[in-house]
Amino acid sequence: MLYSHLEHLVHEDPVRIRSTLSEHGCVLIRRGFDYGKLLAELEAVSSQLTTSGGILGFDVMPLSLINESTRLVSDGNEIVSRVLAGSSWKLHPVAFARSTCGVDKPVPAHQDRQRWDQRGNLYTVWLALSDANTETATGIQLWLPCLWRPVKQPVAEEIKKYFVPWTPTLHAGDIVVFDGWLLHGTASSPEKTQRRLSVDVRLEKVPAWQPVEPVRFWPKVPY
Repeated sequence: MLYSHLEHLVHEDPVRIRSTLSEHGCVLIRRGFDYGKLLAELEAVSSQLTTSGGILGFDVMPLSLINESTRLVSDGNEIVSRVLAGSSWKLHPVAFARSTCGVDKPVPAHQDRQRWDQRGNLYTVWLALSDANTETATGIQLWLPCLWRPVKQPVAEEIKKYFVPWTPTLHAGDIVVFDGWLLHGTASSPEKTQRRLSVDVRLEKVPAWQPVEPVRFWPKVPY
């Protein structure tokens, strides 16, 4: 099976990062960013995270936290140049700060691409600010392969058997970049009491010829 051994999705070399993302729809970059300032910004709003169920959306996040999140993945930044070959990508005004543990409600399997009314390429950049996907900490789970098309939502359990789940152990400073069509959700269980911290942002590339007005989502079809 192609995904019986998933370490081939972990890279630090820019060329391998880009080719892996293109071929598989996701890539893990070890020690990809300096997380100190972003972690400090996130810890400053820890009380908000606690009362919001562990997730802060861009509409309620402090501006300083949004600015630091978007700075890390803005055009010309090392992350973008390494992953997306320095192409001109538009940063969505969207970022989510997360602080979750096993007792919080997990986010079910979904595709980010189905949540945005756009037709351009969409990538999510998931920034780890603490350990995740360990024996004691929750994290993110990805289902491979990436289909590059919609999967009927909500994702039925019998459909998941056609995919290979990947829950890589993450440490602060690691980055997971994945295509908007890749199925993913929270990797969680009640015994995981260590709170994990992360921020994720969206990048989109729209062809110059594409109309500006919103378009309908692609039809949602079964696997």
